[in-house]
Amino acid sequence: MPSPAGALTPYLTAQDVADLHHVSVRTVYVWIATGVLRAERVGPRLVRIRPEDVEAMGRPIEPTAPAPVSSDRIAPRSARSQARLDRRTA
Repeated sequence: MPSPAGALTPYLTAQDVADLHHVSVRTVYVWIATGVLRAERVGPRLVRIRPEDVEAMGRPIEPTAPAPVSSDRIAPRSARSQARLDRRTA
């Protein structure tokens, strides 16, 4: 049910956000200080966060294909390690 016009938006505390994201309250304050999470100062010490700002903070991680490994980047086996390998497989 939509809230009536002029109704107050339910704000979250730093503790609420920390509980939602399973992090410490200190991490939430770091997010606010670095601009990762928007927040509003309500009084001299009170900080409140809009739920929309918490949702906007998350961004999906794009899947990436593993980087191809070229054969010139693979170091050749030493004679000693090759001999150990041969003994194990024999």
